[in-house]
Amino acid sequence: MQPSVLLAPAAGDALFRGFDRLAELLAYTLGPSQGHALSESLTSRANRPEFVSDAAVLARRMMQFPDRAEDVGAMLLRQLVWRVHLRAGDGSATAAVVAQTLLREGRRLVAGGANPMRLRAGAEAGLQTAIASIASQARPVRDYGDLIRLALTATGEEPLSIALGEMFHNLGNGAHIDVEEFAAPYIERDYHEGGRWKARISSPHLYTDAAAHKATLTNCAVALFDGDVTEFDQVEPLLRFALELAPDGGDTPVRVALFAHEVRGEALGALIANTQQKKIQAVAIDLRRAGAQREADFDDLAALTGATVIAPHAGGRLQALGRSDIGMATRVFAGTEDVIVAAEGRQAVREKVIRSLNGRARNRALPDAERDDARFRIARLIGQLGTLKIGAHTEAERASLRQKADKGLRILPLALEEGWLPGGGGGLVAAAQAVSARASALAETDPELAWGARALATALEAPFRRILSNARIDPAPKLAEVRARNAKRGSKDFGVNALRGEIVRMPEAGILDAAGVMREAITAAVSGAMMALSTDATVLRSNPPLVYEP
Repeated sequence: MQPSVLLAPAAGDALFRGFDRLAELLAYTLGPSQGHALSESLTSRANRPEFVSDAAVLARRMMQFPDRAEDVGAMLLRQLVWRVHLRAGDGSATAAVVAQTLLREGRRLVAGGANPMRLRAGAEAGLQTAIASIASQARPVRDYGDLIRLALTATGEEPLSIALGEMFHNLGNGAHIDVEEFAAPYIERDYHEGGRWKARISSPHLYTDAAAHKATLTNCAVALFDGDVTEFDQVEPLLRFALELAPDGGDTPVRVALFAHEVRGEALGALIANTQQKKIQAVAIDLRRAGAQREADFDDLAALTGATVIAPHAGGRLQALGRSDIGMATRVFAGTEDVIVAAEGRQAVREKVIRSLNGRARNRALPDAERDDARFRIARLIGQLGTLKIGAHTEAERASLRQKADKGLRILPLALEEGWLPGGGGGLVAAAQAVSARASALAETDPELAWGARALATALEAPFRRILSNARIDPAPKLAEVRARNAKRGSKDFGVNALRGEIVRMPEAGILDAAGVMREAITAAVSGAMMALSTDATVLRSNPPLVYEP
């Protein structure tokens, strides 16, 4: 197959068809009455089709459209909604519907002679107004109930929403929550005192609870070595200090935790022998992350315990370990998969590290993985860690529950940070009114900018309309009634309960959207739609690779 180039208008027409077809599919997943798509599974061991109701997952299942030129538009939208999913957890269907409507409106205006770049500038000006409107509407999360309602609006799973709401209420905005899956119906949560590291105990001979495959040490000395520990002379200074600190004639040996890349050979044998002889109680721990992440793990352990990181690449030798290099932990809990460390004091040091990490977590220019890792490190330094345990009978049910749990884990931090809006698309309807007012002001000086802003106002109402049409409700009269009710009461709370077709106060009905999710959704939608609108040429590669990641 030879590479080919499509120029305007053919390039834009084909791109639009692919973008619009995928958007129409994703739109069916919007709202509480959303449809399910039956997708042929590429990953299931049983090779069974799967029912998919999440827009981001459904977009990810779309590997390729038959028409190569249309495929470009579909993959543009696929990447857009997946980016929203990674950043916000929810809002992928909203982003698809807003982008679809904005692109349709933009193409109609361009067909009438409008300049696409001026329309883009107008839509971006309207976007800033919409974001400001969302921020002005947002209300802070007050209690546990708000968190549950936010999670329930997004996931539709009450037991899961209760668990998620409780965990974020107890742990706060900086919480890091792991998810464990079980092969039986199960939803439970655990909380962990201290920070968690991906690590493992070096030998089962160091377990304090052999049946549970774990070791627990309280009030223990901590040594950190950024390398492998294999020789006896590497651990000899640590053993000597421990024996010197042991109380004369006491029944309780000094407790020691050694963290390294890997502890083995003579060094591990010496720690085991001294522990079995009850001269000391030691635990050797292998940190399992690699590269820069492992260096960060050592840095966080140092900030928490006060130990010095002995780094061979910087000329450090464990044989030269001094007492000033040894830190203290109030509790070390080590197992086969992870280690939890709690320590007191050193608050000023931890706060300095946390301030630096906060800057990275909020820097949207950084990759999402780096920002997520910064948030995780903040959580373990503060001690805001938990485990959500979920389970179901079948693989498909577990996968669906896991997707919903992951969605809630991203939504609730955004809600705690930026607040919530009336759900059901109501917050975007109010933002659309603000954008329409901005368009009227722009019309006095630049009509094309005003057209772009008005196109965005129309697009912002589209999620409200689509939620109702998915519920088989005519959206036009309901939208007019909601506007009239809000204007009469001086409110922005009224919306439609799509399951009942009733006009209600959305907060009282428990239908809420996270403000940060809506901001991420409309920002991505404007970017993707305007990119599609302003594309004049498409290059179709020969033998393009099949890409599984969006």
